[in-house]
Amino acid sequence: MASKKVVDVEAEEKEIVPKKVIKKEEKKEELEKIEVKEEVKKSNDEAHKVGLVYALVTFVICLVIFAFVYEFYLKNLVVETTKLVKDVTITDKGIADAVEKVYDSVVVIQTYRNGKTYSGGTGFVYKKDDKKAYIITNHHVVDSSDEVRVKFSNEKVITAKVVGTDEYADIAVLSVDADNVKDVASIGKSVDMRVGDTTFTVGAPIDSETFSW
Repeated sequence: MASKKVVDVEAEEKEIVPKKVIKKEEKKEELEKIEVKEEVKKSNDEAHKVGLVYALVTFVICLVIFAFVYEFYLKNLVVETTKLVKDVTITDKGIADAVEKVYDSVVVIQTYRNGKTYSGGTGFVYKKDDKKAYIITNHHVVDSSDEVRVKFSNEKVITAKVVGTDEYADIAVLSVDADNVKDVASIGKSVDMRVGDTTFTVGAPIDSETFSW
């Protein structure tokens, strides 16, 4: 005997209807999400466009202001400057002439103590009379010595006498017979010197062996 299956059509229809409703709602939610995304994107794009427009407008305004300032102020601005011009002539051809002028007045000084070499230095003849010539040197050159000799540019060596010294000024004055002196130095004035003038020294700071006549 065959069995019959009874189907409850009404119940099936009730189950199908809710499923269709759920799917429609899901599709509707997805559409709403898509619409929201598109609106956000559109809003961002508009904001970017607005920012770009503002930047462009600001740039144009600054450019116009600069053009205005330049046209009515900077263009006519005159900068006053003062320029001091001095003609400079270089006439220095060396110091040969100056060296030659004082060469023979320079002496090399050698001092002794107890018959032995004690110290050495340089001086120059600054004054001469009928009998004596006077030499300026340093106090420390002749200090504590018992004999002083001077050597002239002609290699002649004679004994000198210490006339006086000043320890604090580091100056000493020697005297020799005037007949031994070849020349007297011409002394200038320090007030006539200027910054940039050429200066030099002639002599031997150690001893006569290091001085080349």
